[in-house]
Amino acid sequence: MEIAVGCVSLISAIGKTSVVITSFVRDCRAVRHDLDAVSRELTSLETVVNLLKDDAEIIGDQKIPSPLREQISKIISRCNAVLSELESLLWRHRGGNIGARW
Repeated sequence: MEIAVGCVSLISAIGKTSVVITSFVRDCRAVRHDLDAVSRELTSLETVVNLLKDDAEIIGDQKIPSPLREQISKIISRCNAVLSELESLLWRHRGGNIGARW
């Protein structure tokens, strides 16, 4: 995977997950404190991923050592998987009485 392309994908996933979190918090106010922390972490991750994307575009993937490229690609893939799982969980519990159980 080209690093810059992977970063764009991850940035998109972060934005999508952030929207789902905001919607979920509107439905269930009891989760706000916990999901605020998640939202802040997503914002921090987005900042770092944007910097990585910019750097990868400027210097090019080929100038990054192959082992490092592979590690970065795996990290991006794992982050995407975690965001997908989080989003899925939030959608599944949306509109339910999760506030009482939280």
